[in-house]
Amino acid sequence: MTSTITIKDSLSQLRLPRALREFERQIGDPNIGELSFEERFSLLLDAEIVTRRSNRIERRVREARFKVKAYPNEIDFNTPRSIVRGQIENLLSSNFITVGTNVLMDGPTGIGKTFLACAIGMSSCYKGHSVKYFKLSQLQELIGISRLDGTYRQLSLKLKNTELLIIDDFGISPISLGASRELLDLLDERNGYHSTLIASQIPPASWHSLIEDQSVGDAIIDRLIHDSILISLEGESMRKTRANQRKKE
Repeated sequence: MTSTITIKDSLSQLRLPRALREFERQIGDPNIGELSFEERFSLLLDAEIVTRRSNRIERRVREARFKVKAYPNEIDFNTPRSIVRGQIENLLSSNFITVGTNVLMDGPTGIGKTFLACAIGMSSCYKGHSVKYFKLSQLQELIGISRLDGTYRQLSLKLKNTELLIIDDFGISPISLGASRELLDLLDERNGYHSTLIASQIPPASWHSLIEDQSVGDAIIDRLIHDSILISLEGESMRKTRANQRKKE
């Protein structure tokens, strides 16, 4: 009994709560004696490792602040919208992040760009990568506030080191001179090191028209488009399609 209490106290002091719960489970299992010491010890370690991995994933997902929790297995490959399944599955593997490749996604409103972007981001969290999701307007506002309150340097460093930065609703409204320069600074810091995923209703070929200063626009597009993965979605709004399906049902 003393040995059992000592082990439980030690696990608690070492902050191994899941291993402690597994040890308590083993104490109450009448068949546990059939396992060797190594097997029982391995179960303790596995329980702690699985829990810590799960906690890390939950923290990465929470810190990403996705607009929607989009799980990869929920991606609709059946509705016609020009999705290449193999291309999306490759992105879900997160291989593009390891080489710092950008992803540029365009398509009409309601086609599912945000869901697809968040699903890729969610998969990246599960693969161990840091991810941040922003609407472009949110990102611009956050940068502006950080300039005023003196936290820009910390924010800049955090954004620079994020392995996958998702910028949604790119081009909903024209990008001012000041905002475009802020965006250029950010992309310049990330270029060649980490991946940026842009989701827009406007095709990349027309992005020049969104940026007030053409020279800054050229620089932004140059940093985004070279060696990037292009995804163009076409078809009817998924919201409309699903609404019609519900009416039929």
